[in-house]
Amino acid sequence: MKGFHGRYATRNRALFLFGVATGFRISEILSLTVGEVSRDKKVFKVVEVKHQHMKGKRRSRAIELHSEVRTVLSCWLDELECLVGLLTPELPLFCSRTWAPDGTWEAVTRTQAWRIWTEAYAANDLEGRLGFHATRKSFAAIMYEWLHDRLEKVQKFMGHASVSSTMAHLKSFQREELTAAVLSGTWAA
Repeated sequence: MKGFHGRYATRNRALFLFGVATGFRISEILSLTVGEVSRDKKVFKVVEVKHQHMKGKRRSRAIELHSEVRTVLSCWLDELECLVGLLTPELPLFCSRTWAPDGTWEAVTRTQAWRIWTEAYAANDLEGRLGFHATRKSFAAIMYEWLHDRLEKVQKFMGHASVSSTMAHLKSFQREELTAAVLSGTWAA
C-alpha cells in the first residue's frame, strides 16, 4: 500500500490497515490502548473492543488480526516506544502528536483519521465513496462472500443488533458495485 510518508507513516498505515481488516468503526479503533492489543510489544492474535466503546455499548466484539496487520502494528509499537519512551497499557494505540492537558498523550482525532484515510485513498487511486464507514461496508461484503451468504454470521461478525442493519450495509455495497459496473461500460462489449 502506497501513500504513507513522514514521521507517522507507520502509525497511519497501521491505522488504515487495522480499519480495513477488522471492520471496526473509527471510534472503536481510536479507543484502543496499547494494553488492549499487546503485551511486552507482542501483538495479540485477537483484539477486542470493550463494550463501552462500541456503538450502543451493549456488547464487546473481538476479531482475529491478519498477520500483515499484526506486523505493521508491531512496527508501530517499536516506533511509538522510541517516541514516548515507555509503552504503558493505558497509552492510546494510535497516539496523536499532541498532549492532553493532564500531560498524557492524546489519541488521533476523527479529523486526523479522516486525513489519513484521504491520503491513502488518493495515493492508491481508490474509487468509490471515501469514508470510514465505506471500509466497514466493504468488510461486511467480504465476510458475506467468505461465509457463503450466511447473513446471521455476518451480523455477529459486524456486531449488529439486527440482521436488517447488516442487510443495509450489504445493500448499499451492492448498489455501489452495480453502479460502478454500469458506468464502466464493460456490459456493452
